[in-house]
Amino acid sequence: MKINKSIIPIVLILLVATGLRFYKLTDQAFTHDEFSTIFRLDFGNLNDLISGGVMEDGHPAGYHLYSYFYTKAFGSSEMAVKFPIILFGIFSVLLVYIIGKKWFNTTAAIYAASFMAILQYAVAQSQIARMYGFGIPFILLMVYFWDKIVRNKPTLKYSILYVIAASICTYTHYFSLLFVVIVWATGLFLIKRKSIIQYLGLGFSIFLLFAPHLGIFFYQLSKGGIEGWLGAFEFSYFFKYISYVFHHSWVIAAVVIFPLLFLFAKNISKRQISLRWISLIWFLTPMLIGFLYSYFVNNVVHEKVLYFSFPFLLLFLASFIRKTSNTKELFLVTLILIVGTASLFIERNHQYLFNKHRYKLIAESLMEWEQDINAENLLSFKATYIKVDNYYNAKHGYTNNNTFYSDSISNIKDFISLLDSAKSEYLYFGRATMHNLTYFQVALNYFPEIVKKEYTIAGEAYLLKKSDKQFDTPCKYFEFEKDIQEIDTLGCGIVATKSEYIGTIELELDSIIFSENNFIELSLNVNQIDSIGGAKIVSSMEKNGEVIDWRSREIDEFILSDSAFNKVMYTISIPDINFEKNTRVKFFIWNPNKSNYKVSNFKITTRAGNPFIYGGTEKIPVKLSPFCL
Repeated sequence: MKINKSIIPIVLILLVATGLRFYKLTDQAFTHDEFSTIFRLDFGNLNDLISGGVMEDGHPAGYHLYSYFYTKAFGSSEMAVKFPIILFGIFSVLLVYIIGKKWFNTTAAIYAASFMAILQYAVAQSQIARMYGFGIPFILLMVYFWDKIVRNKPTLKYSILYVIAASICTYTHYFSLLFVVIVWATGLFLIKRKSIIQYLGLGFSIFLLFAPHLGIFFYQLSKGGIEGWLGAFEFSYFFKYISYVFHHSWVIAAVVIFPLLFLFAKNISKRQISLRWISLIWFLTPMLIGFLYSYFVNNVVHEKVLYFSFPFLLLFLASFIRKTSNTKELFLVTLILIVGTASLFIERNHQYLFNKHRYKLIAESLMEWEQDINAENLLSFKATYIKVDNYYNAKHGYTNNNTFYSDSISNIKDFISLLDSAKSEYLYFGRATMHNLTYFQVALNYFPEIVKKEYTIAGEAYLLKKSDKQFDTPCKYFEFEKDIQEIDTLGCGIVATKSEYIGTIELELDSIIFSENNFIELSLNVNQIDSIGGAKIVSSMEKNGEVIDWRSREIDEFILSDSAFNKVMYTISIPDINFEKNTRVKFFIWNPNKSNYKVSNFKITTRAGNPFIYGGTEKIPVKLSPFCL
């Protein structure tokens, strides 16, 4: 039987897309957002689900309703919940190909579909059981049916399919609802005048089907707006987003640009020119509206919500590629798939980091490492969500009665007291939430030897051990200690002072760190003479005389005894700072109440941090050896 060579590229694309998305499915872990969905389904009826789950969530009801009925039928295991979303992701690759072929040509179609198959952005959203991977095939189906309508006339078949697909999108996410409005509005300029009444009727039908949800929408809007959990909005996010989409990689950028140069389409039809600009407008408009809403109301823009319009960036780029031979198409597909897959595994380290999710790491690393130690000789501290940790404990039938959670250790003093009284030789320290980083510095003061460690995106786990030996700070890069001799009033490097500013140290930030993933650890010994207190240890970063970052920690948090020196510690995370080159940093004690303190041993240490801390979207360091990995 003779094989149709023209279908080989799309078959290869779909095979690779399937392999990447199903790879180690049994190891794929729930993300924070997936746990959020699963935990919001624990209701006995639909009324409680809507009032207790949907209305407080900030998203439309569609995906919650789907998840509610699906998990009742198929269970809520990782594999069961992710399976249909992975299928949706593979189907979306095919739909990108179909639309690209219909709008432009087969070469353009395989170009767009190839990147949809291998880019981490699309692969990850196909593996995360949330509304983004759920909604993308309905976005593409809606566009496919929309094209049938505006190119010809609104037949009953395609009108019904268009309204159904669009309505599913409106109930999936508010950004997919926005995209429905943008697509429908575009059709007003393209539909034939004799069909305008019918087309307006289709828009009205979509609105009527969404009308039952308006009460939920306005309620969520009244609570302060959609989303709202993000940080301050920056217009530079556009460039960060584009860089992330293409793996922060010059190699991927070259593979994107190479076909555009060598297969540039010089002559295309007016319709194709129109569709080229429509693709660009559809990609940019949701982003622009999101930017404006973020600037004037609150930040809603992140990579997940932009996924609904992402395929049209690929189709816009594909529109510049002319039709070529089957042989060249096969070469193009092979090039993109091989380079893209290598980048996904090597540059983005996707499979390891995605499967070793932070909550899974914190839960399972303790179970694994505890097997080598007498459980009674191990104290465990976890900065994670107890409900999530209990999910993994129940899954593995694991119990540990010597585990303390950050929720129960309310302050540094309590943590110091816990470690000070600990009889255990080992300490397990796991962090999977935005928790006070100084706790780990305190832990190292009592358990200075790092026996084991493991990092992942936004999570890290350590097995620490007590030791009489003097261990250096792990992965230390820079160390500086100020004896404060110039204002020494008592001798022995100890200063008694009521000054407002004590012991200022000023350094070039670039000279004390080797990566934006570093930690700066400050420590000093303090004896509070009087009861006024109120002093802070301060980090102030300045550029061109302007303060760009200022943060502090209360010294009183560490004062356990008025009659002795107390060790004060403070960890500063460089990844959490808007880092800029040529920045000067000042460290000092600010004593606004001019309380009486004795101070000694002002020490500054820089050490390697977690190289993957923001690796979900940020660039991952190429060399990991400086991070002791």
